[in-house]
Amino acid sequence: MAALVGFKPPQSRKRQLEHDSESEGFESTGEVESEEEETPEEKRLRLAQIYLEELQRKEEENESVSHEDVNNKLRQKELEESQKLVKFIADKFQSFGEISYHKDKLHKKSLTALAVSPDNSFLFTASKDGCIVKWNLNSHDQKRPKMAIRKKSAAKEKDGKNHRSIINTMAISYDGKFLATGDDSKQVYIWKCETFEFVKLFQGHRGPITGLAFARNRNVLYSCSKDSSVKTWDLDQMGYVETLFGHQDSVGCITSGISCDFFTGGSKDGTVRIWRTTDEVQLVFNHAQGGAIECVEKINAELFVTVSDKGQISLWSTRKKTPVCHKQSAHGNDLLNNTPRWISALAILPCSDLIATGSNDGFLRLWKVNTNSKNKSITEVSKCEVKGFINDLTFTSDGSHIFAAIGQEHRLGRWSRISETKNQLLCIPLNYEDTTNENL
Repeated sequence: MAALVGFKPPQSRKRQLEHDSESEGFESTGEVESEEEETPEEKRLRLAQIYLEELQRKEEENESVSHEDVNNKLRQKELEESQKLVKFIADKFQSFGEISYHKDKLHKKSLTALAVSPDNSFLFTASKDGCIVKWNLNSHDQKRPKMAIRKKSAAKEKDGKNHRSIINTMAISYDGKFLATGDDSKQVYIWKCETFEFVKLFQGHRGPITGLAFARNRNVLYSCSKDSSVKTWDLDQMGYVETLFGHQDSVGCITSGISCDFFTGGSKDGTVRIWRTTDEVQLVFNHAQGGAIECVEKINAELFVTVSDKGQISLWSTRKKTPVCHKQSAHGNDLLNNTPRWISALAILPCSDLIATGSNDGFLRLWKVNTNSKNKSITEVSKCEVKGFINDLTFTSDGSHIFAAIGQEHRLGRWSRISETKNQLLCIPLNYEDTTNENL
């Protein structure tokens, strides 16, 4: 296995920290290497310079601008860059637009995962067939994007350049250059998004790959697996970096962080962990009786959301070790055994109070997360009829559409089947009141 050039293997992980409800942040467990990052003072100076130049321009154009306006803009810009801001979008949601359905002959079995490029120009889907389909989105038609298709055939040849088992997860790098996919064969594949060219095969996990996430602003990939570990890969060097342990059972999901490296959710041990690998720290959050964690996604630098196989949506703060509020049986109860339906998909419009969840109850549901009061809550905004298992969800970055990967079966098993539905991709426009996509 290729090693990262110049990488110094870390010493043994010193300890995992139980996160106290009074904690104000991360604690260091070792020496931290200095990094050439922009300091808060440098950021303020840079932002001030930008708006002073804007102020000067407007004065030259004889436009009246108050110092209070400039201060408010500076504060707004700083909050947006640090991602501590929560935009109130949920109350502006008005209706779902006309749903468009997209099928491909390579996806004969249930769709399992999808990923949209940062600029919303293309999208990838994966399925239990071990196939990947690239969809080119036409941004000129906002109501119903047209999609052209490029295909990656199922791997019959044994050249190691195609999946030979169920694809469970995928992720696109921050710059839209790389696509990573992970499957049941314990392998991670790297592709070039533009040309669909195979780049690299990463091996080392001892169990199926369950989640993938790229770091923010750098070509580092994190993978999690049923082998209870997380691995880090450097895509500039195309090599292995390190393996991280902490979860007591399989790691079911992962997402990149803002004030940390990444979040992970334990599908069996019922914990969420926040990782800062430079400091050799992981913070442990206890889900208690909430069930196995299916998905974890961040709202902003301080808040994140999880969903579970017991039908629970949970809102968390990085300052508390237990959820700050729950929504029980969010998709109702299964009629066969009267137990809460497994929530199989979660999407969050970044830095906003709007989230989406999916199950097999026949509806995609939008929720408002109330983050602006002491009595935090999760309330349903609207629902859209969608038949089948919703196995993955994602918003476009501007919030104008939501995509859903639909299957006749749950992405993790075959214990139930909804034969009247089709294995397909859904594109659902979202209509807002008194706003434009640029303001979302």
